[in-house]
Amino acid sequence: MNYRHLINMTLIAFLFILSGIMSVIWNGEQSPTMLKVIMSNLIDIPQAASRMDSPPQQYFYFGHFTLLFYAAIFFNIHNIKKAIPSRIVYVSSLLLSIAFCADIGTYWLSEIYGVNFRTIVFWYIEFPALVLLLIYWIALASYQTIKARKLHKMMYLLPMSAIASDVIQYLPHSLLLAILCVVSFEYFTQNPYSNNNTSKVNA
Repeated sequence: MNYRHLINMTLIAFLFILSGIMSVIWNGEQSPTMLKVIMSNLIDIPQAASRMDSPPQQYFYFGHFTLLFYAAIFFNIHNIKKAIPSRIVYVSSLLLSIAFCADIGTYWLSEIYGVNFRTIVFWYIEFPALVLLLIYWIALASYQTIKARKLHKMMYLLPMSAIASDVIQYLPHSLLLAILCVVSFEYFTQNPYSNNNTSKVNA
């Protein structure tokens, strides 16, 4: 295991903990049982922020750390960009950049501009950008699976996203967790995207 994988595993573990904290803050006593048990050792189970007119300060405090994981995803894509077609890198980076900017609005600016602003930047910008990214990657993986008649590893993104969403029950963290896992362990670079394959496809 190289140092980059070690750093990624640490970030994934940190993101899972952060996701659990955010889920408990947002859902309160209605949080997933497993998360509630784990997080009760770290924080007191608060009143659900989803039922408040305005989330508590801890919602914004822990929400600020979400940017670290966008940074980790960008870093990993940069490291593997030579192994995948430039068009995929461009579209992926564009959608991630849109989601990243919207996340600043969600957890930083909405603290000033309020609930309506947060609703707009999250539900109409950040969430759609992440969903489009997932659809784009899964569509590429489906195409390569059919073409090569072999399951492309990036197809695991679909069940990983579903499982993360079910376990964590908080967005965008569950989607970011699945995306970071995919780019961290280079599911992106399975042939035919790898430079080791002479039939590199510009999807």
